[in-house]
Amino acid sequence: MEYARGQAEVADDAIRQAHVRLADDYRRAAGQVDGVEVLSVEGEASDAGPGVTLVIRLHGVAAQVNSRGEMAGKLDLPVCFRLTYGPGTSPAPPGEVACPTIASPGPTG
Repeated sequence: MEYARGQAEVADDAIRQAHVRLADDYRRAAGQVDGVEVLSVEGEASDAGPGVTLVIRLHGVAAQVNSRGEMAGKLDLPVCFRLTYGPGTSPAPPGEVACPTIASPGPTG
């Protein structure tokens, strides 16, 4: 799952380097990162109210172990992260969250 965490950090860096402000622009910037699926966007702008929060989904690989404790293959597992951008928020590592079951159609606020 470290691969997924690393990809979430790549997405976070790409978003911060895009110097965006509006929620739709955050969605687009995150969507440009290979392997990132934007599941939800909350807020309208990074300088309004609590800012903008994205939930993104990536895929990580975990070992599949059989009943004898032997490696039996690999599992492709979804891993979700919350990324927050707003007034007074300093860069922090993406926080892992439970993956929602339904993607949001667009920004809410």
